[in-house]
Amino acid sequence: MNRLSPILVTTALVLAGCGKGPPAKTTAPAESLKSARNDHRKSADDFTPLPGRDDDSPPAPPMRKLALGPPVTKPTSQPVFRPSDDRPKHDDARLAKLGIHRYASKRLILYTDVDPKIAKTLPPILDQAFPAWEAYFGKLPPNRERSPFQVTGYVIKDKQRFLDAKLIPPDLPKFLNGRHRGYRFWMFDPPWDYYRRHLLIHEATHCYMYATRDRQFPIWYMEGMAEFFGVHDRDRKGKYRFGVMPARFDDYVGFGRIEYVQQDCAAGKPLSLDEVVKLRPEEFLHNQAYSWSWALCKFLDSHPRYRKRFRELRTLETATAFRDAFARFVVGESPHIYAEWHLFARGLVYGYDTERAAIAVRPGKPLGDLELPLTFELQTNRGWQSTGVWLDKGETIHITAAGRFELARKPKPWISEPQGISFTYFQGRPLGEVTAVVIPDSKRSLPLPTTPLAITPLGRGGVLRAAVKGTVYLRVNDSFAWLGDNKGTVKVTIGRDRRTTSGNR
Repeated sequence: MNRLSPILVTTALVLAGCGKGPPAKTTAPAESLKSARNDHRKSADDFTPLPGRDDDSPPAPPMRKLALGPPVTKPTSQPVFRPSDDRPKHDDARLAKLGIHRYASKRLILYTDVDPKIAKTLPPILDQAFPAWEAYFGKLPPNRERSPFQVTGYVIKDKQRFLDAKLIPPDLPKFLNGRHRGYRFWMFDPPWDYYRRHLLIHEATHCYMYATRDRQFPIWYMEGMAEFFGVHDRDRKGKYRFGVMPARFDDYVGFGRIEYVQQDCAAGKPLSLDEVVKLRPEEFLHNQAYSWSWALCKFLDSHPRYRKRFRELRTLETATAFRDAFARFVVGESPHIYAEWHLFARGLVYGYDTERAAIAVRPGKPLGDLELPLTFELQTNRGWQSTGVWLDKGETIHITAAGRFELARKPKPWISEPQGISFTYFQGRPLGEVTAVVIPDSKRSLPLPTTPLAITPLGRGGVLRAAVKGTVYLRVNDSFAWLGDNKGTVKVTIGRDRRTTSGNR
């Protein structure tokens, strides 16, 4: 992590649109990608900077210092209306002669030149997305005409064809992949079926979130939530779910957000929580910004301890109210939320099990307050678990682990001991190996460290020296997508390190 520091939340309005697609390599398993990232603060070779903003929203208000006072609420003495529907009418017969055809459903009118077999499947997706938006963000106010919410989308395969048809406004700024304006959006047709649907949902989500023009959210939240809803799956009957965790790489070709986070972490350049919420509009010219914004929204919305507070933010109507409420939320959960975010990003994989991986924070006691040795059962089907031992920086303890447990059941049981099994690995270490990390999880842990948290392999046992102040947490090394099929426990014994007196009280 670049920094684990107290949050300073700044405000910027959203840059509507989407990133270019997946990283250059999308055929390898996500966890095997090791190439270093292009710094998201500089122009990547495969991107052309875009002029201006990606939406037509009013400019962002001036930056203000962090305030933790009561939330700012907007008076509601006057009736609230969403903007009138000002979408232009088109001559469908003329457009059809140009190769652009109209497809419609209750929530989307689509003009496109893509294969009709593909095109006709797209409008019904937004009919299913609409109740999901309502359930999450709340129902939209009516417009003055009392017409139903509907958007018009232009999915473009041949750009010149749409220019000739005058379907791309001359004042619409250039875009890489997608752009929205009011109740309309434009997007280039990608070569991947999944990503085509993803972009469609992403841009339409912007239309919904912006339908109340007075509501202002910071850019990381606007783009992160558009990505959040864009990630979807569907069952055999064609029913869609939105906001899911991508399960298998092969089903999400073109998405690429997990790969970008993995690449950044492998290169030692992950974004801290502070850095994500301070992303600026111009940084959304690159996929790193979309990837990290999605990851943060997914982390906070999925975490059993954080999701309620995070979802309360959706009801706020001003940038100031959002910023202040988010600051109170993070400060109230500090310092462990910073460490959890770092560990989430570091372990992010397809199929990440957010429920099992969520850390049950239990700050430990200092060595001087404990009767050692102590023992506890380490669950193999969970993420990081507290030992109840708090260490000052430089203090040491001796940890031993024993027992046999099951890491998989198919095609046959994989039986492991605390040293792990050497025929398969996760993040460079044997599967099943007992590992430790010291997590700053209480006020005693302040100030927060400025370097990445060190994960220490222990296996059957060893000495752990605390590089930072915090509680010792343990887990067996396994993909966070595979926790559900683990079975058994490890008996852990924690005692003083007799070979050194460092830190012993």
